[in-house]
Amino acid sequence: MTGVHWAPTAGTLNWSSAWQLEAAASIFDSQNGFTNAYQSQIGQPATVTASAATPLVSAEGQGAVDVSGNILYLRSSLFETVAPGVALSAFSGATAYREFEITGGSGPLDVTFSFNYSVVFQGSAETVNAGYGFDYLASLRVSDGVNMWDLTANGIVGSSPDQQFGGTLSQSFTLDYDTPYSITLVKDNEIPEPGSLHVLALGLLLWTGRAVHKARRRRKGAASPDTESVLSRVNQTQEFMETTPV
Repeated sequence: MTGVHWAPTAGTLNWSSAWQLEAAASIFDSQNGFTNAYQSQIGQPATVTASAATPLVSAEGQGAVDVSGNILYLRSSLFETVAPGVALSAFSGATAYREFEITGGSGPLDVTFSFNYSVVFQGSAETVNAGYGFDYLASLRVSDGVNMWDLTANGIVGSSPDQQFGGTLSQSFTLDYDTPYSITLVKDNEIPEPGSLHVLALGLLLWTGRAVHKARRRRKGAASPDTESVLSRVNQTQEFMETTPV
């Protein structure tokens, strides 16, 4: 995820906090066990990197923001070699969070948010025939603590070998002057819990998200403006490890 932009049609967007970056990576395979990594940082410039690896799987999450507060990138990558009879679950991700208000007017106004995305998927025909792939997510969320406005690319990669995608997601959301908001950016991908342990050997590389996208406004029951931390996904992988027979 790169090229993150915001453009109100009027008024001034004022930041009320620094960027908070997180990166996480976690892996479980039944042959080599569990490993994970996590890093967070507040401020700008800031850079976070979290890497984890076993002999069969490597995972890495990265994020960076420059001194002016521009998001340079959020990245997540996975590389795996799956052996027959080995159970795998892995996750990598990066998030960025910041708070803002729009001043200089009253009532509602439109604000356009956008980001660039790209993905490279490399796999063999055997991989595709085995039905094995990755879940991926690239999202931008704006929240006032009650309402949420989402711009999201997500889905499952692995329907054919050597896939490449890219483009820009853009959407205008109707916000209000003098109202506290947060923006949360998320980039992650995941090897889900396998449905079968008899998977053919494969090699896969996944970078940032691709184009099954939706922009929507919805109600949120909780008052907190933040979204799921990448650290909680690390914990999910560990729980899978603890409940899967080796």
